[in-house]
Amino acid sequence: MHNRFIIALCLLAVWSLGCGPDARRDNPLDPVNGSGVSGTVSAWGGGAVSNAVVTAVPANLSVSTNSSGQYNIELEGGRTYFLTAEHPYYHTQVDTINVPSDGRLKKNFVLRGKPRIDNAKVLTKSVHTVEGQLPVYLQPQCLAVHPGGEEILALYYNVRCIYRGATYIPDSSRKLDQVTRRYYWCILGPADPSRDTLDFSIDSAGVAFYPYFKSTVPQILAWPTIIQPVNNSTFSLPDTFIWSSKNTYVGVRFEVWKDTTVVWCRDTSNIDTLYCDAALELGRNYIWKVINIDAEGSQAITEARFYLP
Repeated sequence: MHNRFIIALCLLAVWSLGCGPDARRDNPLDPVNGSGVSGTVSAWGGGAVSNAVVTAVPANLSVSTNSSGQYNIELEGGRTYFLTAEHPYYHTQVDTINVPSDGRLKKNFVLRGKPRIDNAKVLTKSVHTVEGQLPVYLQPQCLAVHPGGEEILALYYNVRCIYRGATYIPDSSRKLDQVTRRYYWCILGPADPSRDTLDFSIDSAGVAFYPYFKSTVPQILAWPTIIQPVNNSTFSLPDTFIWSSKNTYVGVRFEVWKDTTVVWCRDTSNIDTLYCDAALELGRNYIWKVINIDAEGSQAITEARFYLP
């Protein structure tokens, strides 16, 4: 009985040593394991930064943070290292650390976010007016993203569009989510701007925070051809409006205007005739428009004036 008690005490001692504070752990992020450095990478406004790269020099060892922002690097103790935390959406941070010879060092990083441009594109709007003019409008737009929140973009940053040496500020913008805003421009372009390149940039006090994002102007859409009623003709209702389009489009919008007001409209697709029985005011001029719209949202518009007797 006495021998059994001694054996039990020995087993308990061995088990205690295996679970003590100096024991090795299976989790590679456990700061008790070996010598080196471990910690977390988080954002200035809160939240973990996953997939940040933490590098120790001169050991030249790099690891990526996990979904919780944690990292761990095994390093030789008793030495000094330069530790860098970097992520494409945040400003890089560098610090000097001294790893103890008999344990581990804990080092946490808090990174400041930086803005970026995404999904930049250029739409076109070409108009064949009642006077025969053919203006082409470029309608650039892009997303601007800041990890610290979209309100920071409006407060501290300028989003700009650069075309043929001229710089344009946005005509408008709107919030899409907590970190993203969409910016819009409308620029009167040349007769054929197809394949021209526009640059998008973000800066603060004249200092660019992200490389220019380039986008190419697409091919200008072909205007619809007015067939009935032709421009400056007399046309009685009810009757059928007729036009011809060279291509097939995702959308076709038809509008009848009285001065600056749309008094009749229809949204259709892939048609070239439309019957109208609207009860419009007699004895005055109207303008009717056919608007062809492609999958991206570019438009080609033809308009004509008619007199309703």
